[in-house]
Amino acid sequence: MLQPSYKSLQRQLRRLPLPTNAIKDGSAVLKHRYKLGKTKIFETIFTQILQYEKYHKSIPLLLDAIYKDSKPKWYRDFINIPYMQVKKDWPTMHIIDELTKDTKTISMYHEKLQSPFRLVDHVKGKDKVKKNAFPIFTKYSDQTSSVPRLINDVEKAYKFLMNESIFNLTKHPFEVIHLPTKMGTPEHPVGLDTNLRDTVTLH
Repeated sequence: MLQPSYKSLQRQLRRLPLPTNAIKDGSAVLKHRYKLGKTKIFETIFTQILQYEKYHKSIPLLLDAIYKDSKPKWYRDFINIPYMQVKKDWPTMHIIDELTKDTKTISMYHEKLQSPFRLVDHVKGKDKVKKNAFPIFTKYSDQTSSVPRLINDVEKAYKFLMNESIFNLTKHPFEVIHLPTKMGTPEHPVGLDTNLRDTVTLH
């Protein structure tokens, strides 16, 4: 059986109920597969979805075909970026901001969150940390402008998966939600960073 034309396969892909980023990523994978003459899995999935409307079973298979073997750049970047590099841009919510609108209370709470200790203020002379002591942080330090775009791509994919019941996934907030300690005091900065790490890792 002859392989369908490239344009025909791409048209079928664009008709599928997927977010724009998934269509874009799928298009690149499909192009690569077409050059290898290995589009059978896409042909089968397209038929199951577009002709027989078997979304529940076929959409997960399609996402596997797109992402399992050929992951997009934003996915690779997200897996490798240090979680502290997304700290400034990752959506964050302190529960106190939802519990009260009293500006004095909120201001006092956020002042307590500020850590008085900064390593660079206490390391002097020959003890200073070398510029390239942390190469993986250095790698991303000049890419801060791309971090918001990366988070946006991750959030779009995450929300798509969470909103589709066919994946049967446990829903977790995308935002980092900071709670006070059991004593009702603001969490220590180390605890805030741990919460950030756990949330980012979960996604």
